[in-house]
This record gives sequence, structure tokens and C-alpha cells, in this order.
Amino acid sequence: MDRSSLATDAVGAAPSGPAAPPVAYEPGPHVRSGASNGARNGAPNGAPNGAPAQSRLAAQRALTRAVAGAGLSLAAIVFTFVAYSISVGPHTGALPLSWATLGALSAEMLVLTGFVVRIAQRARFQTDSGVEQWQELETRAQELAAANHALSVALDDALVERARTLAAVQASEAHFRSVVESATDAIFTADASGRIIFWNAAAQQVYGYTADEAVGRPLTMLIPEARRESHALEFAELTAGRAPQLTDGPVTRDGLRKNGSSFPVELAISRWEAGGEPFITTIVRDVSARMALEAQLAHQASHDTLTGLANGARFRERVDAALLRWSTQPDRVAVLFLDLDDFKIINDTAGHDVGDRLLAAVGERLLDATRGSDTVARLGGDEFGVLLASTDDPETVAARLVAAMRRPIVLEDREVNITTSVGLARGAPGLDAEDLVRNADIAMYAAKGGSRGGYLWFQPEMNAERVERAQIQAELTPALERSEFRLAYQPIVALDTGLVRGIEALVRWTHPTRGELLPGAFLAFAESSGMIGALGRWVLNEACRTAVKLPGSPSVTVNITGRHLSDPTLSVDVAVALASSGLDPSRLILEITETELMADTESTLPWLRELKAIGVQLAIDDFGTGYSSLRYLQRFPVDILKIDKSFVDRIDHDDHDVALVRTIVTLSDMLGLTTVAEGIERAEQRARVQRLGCVLGQGHYFARPLDPDAIERVLESAAPLPLEGIRTATPPRDQPPVRPRPPAGRRSTRRPAR
Repeated sequence: MDRSSLATDAVGAAPSGPAAPPVAYEPGPHVRSGASNGARNGAPNGAPNGAPAQSRLAAQRALTRAVAGAGLSLAAIVFTFVAYSISVGPHTGALPLSWATLGALSAEMLVLTGFVVRIAQRARFQTDSGVEQWQELETRAQELAAANHALSVALDDALVERARTLAAVQASEAHFRSVVESATDAIFTADASGRIIFWNAAAQQVYGYTADEAVGRPLTMLIPEARRESHALEFAELTAGRAPQLTDGPVTRDGLRKNGSSFPVELAISRWEAGGEPFITTIVRDVSARMALEAQLAHQASHDTLTGLANGARFRERVDAALLRWSTQPDRVAVLFLDLDDFKIINDTAGHDVGDRLLAAVGERLLDATRGSDTVARLGGDEFGVLLASTDDPETVAARLVAAMRRPIVLEDREVNITTSVGLARGAPGLDAEDLVRNADIAMYAAKGGSRGGYLWFQPEMNAERVERAQIQAELTPALERSEFRLAYQPIVALDTGLVRGIEALVRWTHPTRGELLPGAFLAFAESSGMIGALGRWVLNEACRTAVKLPGSPSVTVNITGRHLSDPTLSVDVAVALASSGLDPSRLILEITETELMADTESTLPWLRELKAIGVQLAIDDFGTGYSSLRYLQRFPVDILKIDKSFVDRIDHDDHDVALVRTIVTLSDMLGLTTVAEGIERAEQRARVQRLGCVLGQGHYFARPLDPDAIERVLESAAPLPLEGIRTATPPRDQPPVRPRPPAGRRSTRRPAR
């Protein structure tokens, strides 16, 4: 059936001409009787016998049903629209029966209903003879009923599908809420006005607000005060869809907690619309822990974990930056390279834990001795660097650092004494960080090769010395294998009689091309290369074998380096040397410098007691240059104090040194120790130290170091020294040819080469 014709038929069915006055239609008894007879007789619709009445009755019943059905259908349509709107609400989606289809069916119902009503109005003015009008009415009513049935079926299907869709939407929404509420990231949504309309549980953990406290309040409560103005601009752009930089990927901002503290957050922002209105959903992740870890890793990458100072890489970056900043005046940039003297002794004797604590304490002391604008770094091991930018007097800083390191360092249960050697290098055109640090390193080695505990400026000729030092270090082991080392012996005499009471064994290296070298030229390299143990054992054995053959039974003194003192096999080496030579242990004197002895007293003391138990004597060399105290002297099992040569040199004109020597002698007498004055070169010095109470002495005034044959002749003569015509050992070279002089006025803390 063509639905469009229904409206035309309904309109066209209206009678032409003037309308008849309305007459209430009331079927008469004949109609009811006729309808009943027709039904009983089985006459067909439209039959002459009672047909009009029967048709009218059927049409009336069909009309009643159609109108009632149409009304119910229209009510169902309205209910469906209203119920769907209420239940679905803001959710998107469509029913299987579209709103257009429902509208078309409803329109058809309205057209059919209107047609029936018009027919009914016309029927009221027809006589019983107008059978065709009632038949048409019945036909139309049947069509209306069919359309009503079709609409009812469609509505039923639509309602079923709507229920399914709504259930799916509700399930999806429940799943979404479950996911959002279980998320560890804060998730919240704001409307176009910037007010929060959704707030998940994680948001409470991140910001401190509950959902009741957050929903309905502005987003600005989550923004630090300093960023609220820029936030307002960004939010306006965002709601307008003009901020792709905020929605294309995560952005980092500062958030504000309920307690007023700010913290870094990472935001993922999305813009969406519903009902033509924009909404902003934000996923927030608290990145405080991550950023703290990143900062920690970055700090560790550029700083030393033990001391907290800048590391070597960071230090070189700072040096390059300083040279760039002062490119027109590079000499305003200076680098100080520091190395702790005899640190390995402390590390080996006291253990790495004490060594680590010492390094940390050194770092703090260097920071205290420098300016806040200076960069202090640990370059590796026991090496430190200091960058001085915009300074005219790096030497003053170097002197301050050396002085600061001379003070004892207290480490909980022990007191440690250590010195540092410093090399200085100044910036120059064409130099980069590597050049400047390398030059300072070279100067430091030169300072360490002289008298430790001082500083030296870099000089170009030091490069040649560095190459020479490397060659010497490489030649040490083959030299011992080729028997290139020998011992010379310097007499130790009684100051009152000049008679020899003992000898000191001094090692010499007869180098095939460099001549005879003193310990100062190679001993430090033997220590750093680990060869000092083998060389020390050779010296012990050779000295004991020589001494046991000498007339007069003099004592023999052997120098023990700090590195050798920390060797666990030292006591075994001493015992073996005594046993193999047959020398009485009481005739062997082991000599240790005060600086090395005081480096770590708690660790050194057990070694000294172990050596003393063998029966040997112990002497402290260079006494007065370190930080010995009466308390330590009382604890150490020592027998002899040797007054450093530097005091003897100035004893004629320095009242302070005179008083110091007198104090040392008095202290020795109190403790029952013997004193030996070193470096006596003139008769006046001999007389002066003798008047101060010193008992023994040695030095070039009496005799230079002698070879074994010469010292044997001196002892055989039993004559007092000095003697004219004593043949001395070949005058040795103290070090490689090229060697810078230390700054004037600096006191030595290391035994001079003899």
C-alpha cells in the first residue's frame, strides 16, 4: 500500500459542498437486529439482506479497535522516546530501529487515524443506504489495524534491542569505571568551565583530596599559584581545540597537593565532546620519585660516590668551561693536582674502610680550604684536583691546602697523619682541559719526587723528566735481576769520642747509562710499582751478611719504607735475613720515618711489636718533622730518635730549632731513648748538638757513605772520625739530570737521599 496515498485519500474523502449539521450517531434497533440476523443467516458483507447494518456494525467495531490501537501505539512511541532518553542519557549509540523509522511509522499512524476519524464524521450524515461508505470505513480500519500491528512489532523489537544496548553500555561503563578506579595514575575530568566532574581514587592518593572534596571545584586548586595565569591561557586554548602541544604527548608540569606542597607531574591530556560541549580528561602521574632517581643518577654520573666531590669527567668539563669563559685571559685559570703521600701504606695497614673514610675526610678538608666558587674533585684513587678560575694567586691556595693537610685527621677511633704533594699549572693559549690537568699532574710528580708535602709549578722541561721517570720505572726489575744495586755504609759515631758505634746501609743503583743513582731517584717508583718488597728483602739480606763480617760488631741500620712496613711478610723477611747471616738480632736497627710511622698509628703498632719481638732495635728517622706526641712515643716500642738534618742545618742561627733539638734530647732522656743527629757537616754543628745533649751523630763531616771495603778499614783502624784520606764511595747522582727545585722556605717531610 502506498503510504503517501493515505493522506490524499483521507483528505479527498471529505464531502464536497456545505457541511451537514452534526448529528449524533446512534445505531437503531434495526441495525442491531439486522446485524444479528445477518450473522445467523451467514449472509456475506454487503448482502442485500441486512448488509448495511452488518457492515456498519463491523466498521464501528473495527474503528473502535483501530482508534484504540492507534492511541496505544502513539503512547508507546512517546514512552519509548522518554524512557530511552532517561535511561541512556548522555550515552551514545543507536537503536536497531532508527528514530527516522519510528517517526515514519508514527506519522502513518496519525494519517490513518485521521482518515478514520474523517470517515466517521462523514458516516454520521449517511443514511442506511450508504453501505459503500461503511465498507470503505471498515477497509480503512482494517488497514489501520495492520499498520498498528506492524508498529507494535517494530516497537517491541526496538525495546528489546534497546534493553540489550543499554545493558552493554552499562557493562562497558562499569568496566571503564573499574579500570579507572583501579588505575595507579590520577584521572579526572573537567568541563568547559574548568570545574572537576570526575575524580578517581588514585587522584586522592596523589593530591590528597577525596572525590567529594574535588568534584565541583575548579582545576586551579591543583595548580601552584605561580602557574595559574599560564594555566588559564592553556586551558582556554585546550577547550577551544587549539593546543595540540598539550594533547599530542605527555607534558611535565608542577602540581599542588592539598597540604600546599608542590611536586612534579607528568600529564596526558585528552579533549572530547558530548552534546556539543568540550570536556578535558587528564591522566596525572606523580614523577617525584622518578625525577629524584634521575637526579641521583645524573649526580652519580658526574660525582664521586665516596666523597661527593665532582669526578674526573665533571672536573674536565668545568676546566674547559673556565678556559672558554676566560679565553682572552687564559692565565686566570689554574689547576691544582693533589696526591696524598704514602696513602697506600694507610690503606694496606689499616684496611680499605679506614682508607675510604680518610679519603672522605680529605675531601671535606679540601672544600673547607677553598672558595665556594672553586671546583674540588676526586680524580681517582688518592688524587684530587682543584680548579681556580679568576684568581691571581694560585700559589697561596696551594700553600693553604698543604698546610691544611698537615693537621692530623681524626677518624672515630684513630688519628691519621698524612701530607699531600701538589702540582700547579696555569692556562695558556691553545691549552684545553686535558693539557692543563696533565701539566698539573706532571708538576705534582715532580713535587713528590723532591721533598713531599709541598707544591711545584709546572715547567716545560718536566715533560722530559716524566719520560725519564717512566723509563727508570721500567728498568727497575731488570736492574735487580742483573745485580745493579749495591749498598754503601755511613758511619754513626759517638760525638764525644768520634769512634764508630754503628753503620747505616744505603742502597745505590749503578745504572749502566745514568751512573750511580741515590734512593731519591728510584725508590718512589719501586714503591708504586710494587717492587719495594723484593728490593727491601735484598737490602736486608745484604746488610746482615756484611755486618756480621765487620770488626768491632757495629750495629747496622736498614731503612724500611712505609710500603715495606705494611708488607705482612716483613717480620718473616727480617727473621730469615738474621738466620741466614747469623747476625745477632740486637745489632740490627730498622729505621722508619716519623711521617710514615704516624700515618696510621693504630695499624702500625702491631707491626712494630712483632718486629720488636724478634729482638731487633727500632729507630724513628727525621724526628721532629711529623706529628709525634709523647703519648705515641710512650706506646711505640722504639729505641732511637734520629734528629732530622733540617734542624741541624739551622742550629747555628735559628733559636727555634735550637730549642726544638734540646726538647727532643730531653724527651729522649725521659723515655730512655738514644738520640742521633743526622746531617752533621761542620765541626760547629757537632759541637752544638753535643752541648745540647745529643749522644751520637752522622754526616759528611765524619764520612760520606763508604763501600764495604772502606768501612771495614775504618772499623779495623778503631780511630776516631773524621779521618783524613778516607776513601769514600763514588759520589752518586741523586736523581735524573732534569729536576726542578722546590719553592724556597718549604720544610722537607721526607728523608733526604744519602
